[in-house]
Amino acid sequence: LENGIGNFTSENLISIGDTFPDFQLPNSNGEMFLLSDYLKNGPIVLFFYRGSWCPYCNLTLKTYQEYLEGIQVLGANLVAISPEYPEKAQETRTKEGLKFEVLTDENNKLASSLGLLFDMGEEVGKTMQGLDIDISDHYGKEHKNVVPVPGLFIIDKHQKVRFSFINANYRERVEPDIIVEQLKAL
Repeated sequence: LENGIGNFTSENLISIGDTFPDFQLPNSNGEMFLLSDYLKNGPIVLFFYRGSWCPYCNLTLKTYQEYLEGIQVLGANLVAISPEYPEKAQETRTKEGLKFEVLTDENNKLASSLGLLFDMGEEVGKTMQGLDIDISDHYGKEHKNVVPVPGLFIIDKHQKVRFSFINANYRERVEPDIIVEQLKAL
């Protein structure tokens, strides 16, 4: 889909009913997080965010933190993923007071395998630099204008995707009440 500010092709997107691939990523402390290990304790609400430089992402992180206890009461865990370096993820965790895992998807490898990459294009990249936002400080120079699409998945204990929300419009996110409703339906 082209919307005048970048490109997102929705080919090969993971869908409801698909098996979510097992992955191992470092958390903000550098410890490895293995999806299959965490699923032994119950379902996971897993969401991708663009980075701490994105005000919409920060608002989402704070809002989901407010609902964390309600998610945990339903037997689920909450996990955030971004391509930001672990030290940036730790800064975000500390600044926002997050009590859930924040993982680093180095080089957007997991996001890419799920079809969740968005190329913002050169114009947006230039505009961001004009605003003193350089995502290469967060991800690395090789990721000039490519960011993960904000997506959210509820993954059950059997690694099946039970709910998904993927939208290239970074301003639209899943309302926490919908997450809670979906978890209750599991």
